[in-house]
Amino acid sequence: MTVSPDLVWTLDFSIANRGRTDERFALLMTEFHFAPDQPSFFSDDITSFPGRVFLVNSSFVSLGGVDDEGWWARIYTTSRNLVPSIHSYVDSADGSESPSHPDVYFGRGDFEVFELPGVFVPPVIGPVEQ
Repeated sequence: MTVSPDLVWTLDFSIANRGRTDERFALLMTEFHFAPDQPSFFSDDITSFPGRVFLVNSSFVSLGGVDDEGWWARIYTTSRNLVPSIHSYVDSADGSESPSHPDVYFGRGDFEVFELPGVFVPPVIGPVEQ
């Protein structure tokens, strides 16, 4: 997809708890645009209750048509009972026209699973070391 200026990109993260116990998850989002700074956002641990779906919505405005702009997302969970999905869509910043970008949806089976030994420890997000 071509990145255009003045578009509002939205990522909706949905986490469904298919288990019988409270579970926790966290999101790490990192912006990339081939520059020294790579801003990151890390959510606090979020509790997901049994049988419920938790939605985290994140929106951002395009950097102005930079071709190499994008976001990388990682979802940490305490159990495979937490099933993630991501819905990405675009709106014009001023609402004047309908952008020609398709909705993109990632659901169960579209994610790579990595087992991390021990207890989850959030990564340290800080300034870029030079």
